[in-house]
Amino acid sequence: MLSPFAVVPARSTDDEWVVQRVCGKGVAGLLIESVEQAARRLGEDTIYLTTKDSQTLYARYGWQHAGIVQYPDCDLYLMHKALG
Repeated sequence: MLSPFAVVPARSTDDEWVVQRVCGKGVAGLLIESVEQAARRLGEDTIYLTTKDSQTLYARYGWQHAGIVQYPDCDLYLMHKALG
């Protein structure tokens, strides 16, 4: 069963552009940590996400590969993190 914090893939290229504009400034890490803290406050034990090409970023924050999710136009990496 997926956590309420499971993230669905963004379909907009604008989202990628915004991320590229702030790349290297620590914004992604702050967002990841913020979501993790919110999930802990809600009592979640494990959270999940999908990503097309950012698995290295999430791995730096302790996320682990859990499989591949197949969509018609691309495959996405499924990742999870225990919040214990």
